[in-house]
Amino acid sequence: MKFHDFLCAILLCLSLSAAVHAGEETSQATGQTEEIVITATRSSELLSHVGSSISVVDADEIQKHQWLTVYDALESVPGVSVARSGGPGTTTSIKLRGNPAKHVVVLIDGIEANDVSSANRGPILDHITVDSIERIEVLRGNQSTLYGSESIGGVINIITKKGGKDRVSVSLEGGSFETVKGALDFSVGTEKIRFTGGFSRLHSGGISSAPKDDGYDEEDSYDNLTLYGRFDLNPMDNLHLAFIGRYVDTETNLDDWDQNGAFINRLMDDFNDTQETDSTYLRAEATLDLLDGFWSQTLGTGFTRHNREYMNFPDLGQDNLKPEEDDVFRGTLIKFDWQNTFNLHKTNKLIIGIETEKEIYEHEKNVTQSDGTNKNYQYEARTSAIYVEDQISLFDCWYTTLGARRDRHDTFGYHNTYRVTTALDINKIGTTLKASYGTGYKTPALFELYGRSSWDWFDGIVGDENLKPEKSRGWDIGFDQSLLKGKLRFGSTFFSTKTEDMITWESNQITWDSYYKNTQQAKAYGIESSLSAILPWNLDFNLTYTYTKSKDENTDKYLTYVPEHTAYANLGWSFNEDRGHLNLGVNYVGSRFTNATNTEKLKNYTVVNVSSSYKLSDNWQIYGRVENLLDRQYEEVADYDTPGIGAFLGIKVSF
Repeated sequence: MKFHDFLCAILLCLSLSAAVHAGEETSQATGQTEEIVITATRSSELLSHVGSSISVVDADEIQKHQWLTVYDALESVPGVSVARSGGPGTTTSIKLRGNPAKHVVVLIDGIEANDVSSANRGPILDHITVDSIERIEVLRGNQSTLYGSESIGGVINIITKKGGKDRVSVSLEGGSFETVKGALDFSVGTEKIRFTGGFSRLHSGGISSAPKDDGYDEEDSYDNLTLYGRFDLNPMDNLHLAFIGRYVDTETNLDDWDQNGAFINRLMDDFNDTQETDSTYLRAEATLDLLDGFWSQTLGTGFTRHNREYMNFPDLGQDNLKPEEDDVFRGTLIKFDWQNTFNLHKTNKLIIGIETEKEIYEHEKNVTQSDGTNKNYQYEARTSAIYVEDQISLFDCWYTTLGARRDRHDTFGYHNTYRVTTALDINKIGTTLKASYGTGYKTPALFELYGRSSWDWFDGIVGDENLKPEKSRGWDIGFDQSLLKGKLRFGSTFFSTKTEDMITWESNQITWDSYYKNTQQAKAYGIESSLSAILPWNLDFNLTYTYTKSKDENTDKYLTYVPEHTAYANLGWSFNEDRGHLNLGVNYVGSRFTNATNTEKLKNYTVVNVSSSYKLSDNWQIYGRVENLLDRQYEEVADYDTPGIGAFLGIKVSF
């Protein structure tokens, strides 16, 4: 029996599901610790009261595994599959429940991180490090009612640390692939005024994205500078002001595709192909509580800007026929939102919100040839919306939400979505039954509507102004079970999503006509499962598994890069009175098709990682990890290499 078949059989029989810790509260009935999440309802709720499927990766878990980026942390979450085109800093794609990256909204403290200048307005996860992150909430399923377009697959909400006690921490680590990272994090202030912030600097010599088996060995280096800060002010007992900022500056060396006439052959080393990016995330918000907590309102504004510059110049020894390319993409998103929460009764909470956003896409195309070209394109769009959600709790065990939203896009007009969730919390036996149903939609990205090719030899329009919005509907049903006062947790969730008029990229290899079209009618369904257990001898064990089927119903072909089976397991050991921690993590990704005709397929792979840390004193800590312990060769994206075994060691001092 194959590994994935064996794993599938065991987990389907056990019917496990995800339940990862976030904020916590102790149940008076059972004495068990219960998790608090905010993304599912836009308000703080116990996880057992939420009908949506949501998982949380907290700061303790991030520290134990020593993950460097959000990309690394998401590999452990059920329903999530990620893939990177090469080494650190290269393009990262994410799928939720088989839905592509363009159906996922990523937030950083309420700031949308999606890039409106990217091909499909997808999220940029390539360069988001875990610095200052308190937890990551992954909300799965149609979420357009609360989060608008792009959230058909779900929402990834990155929540950073607020200022607590005065502290300063400094860390330095290094290891394989010429990797060096230094970081400073601090928090200062009083009960009324507090500031937290810091920075990190990461350098990696990288690997060759072009496969070594083809004879390529030119390493693609990566540099990342991240600055962040948060200022909190409480001028009155019922008024809270927050100002949040994050800035990321990166440089990544890339490899390029060899061109033989009109046909692209393979990825090859390119010594002068570079991507430089800088991203700015800003938000200011004010929260005011009125009428003894009956009415709470938050008024906020967010600003996101991504600048991506691609520079590709002739390599040493090449002829002069190849032009010098310099493509610059700028995506700007400006958003205003006003949310009102009314605590009508202990059994009823009403949320009403309005928001408006403006997105700006800019493309500056510079190609130096014999004639020379320099062209600039800019397009804009505005979307405004109102949403309502009623949260109903009955008999201290039944929790239901009813939500509706109306969006107005300046090109596509009005669109309505709705969502219903319910959860039955049988607290005495630690059981939660949950279900949800919702609709969603996604407007075409500005690039899909108006985009032009960035190739030096072709300046044609690849967008289509006649595209229609994508529409979706989906549901899930499942349970979570807690036993032994929370020492054992398991459950299972079955999900199904159908998307109509999905926009795809089509290319004719003979005529080289390329364009976006509404062609797919996609359906995805499957099971998300997980188990967590606190074992004797200070051991803990976590296991997640996802089974996904994702097809284009028009062609009856599987969608690309959606593995049917994924699993993640971790065994942790705490020793010497919790001063030391040792973790063994195993990540399994099943085979997946790489083309729409399902004629090419990547093999499954298993990667083993080990991490450990030890507190020398209250102020000093040493830590280390080994990635890809078995030195497996595998591909996450076809024709792109991945790192082999790597060892890293670091030290952290805190005051």
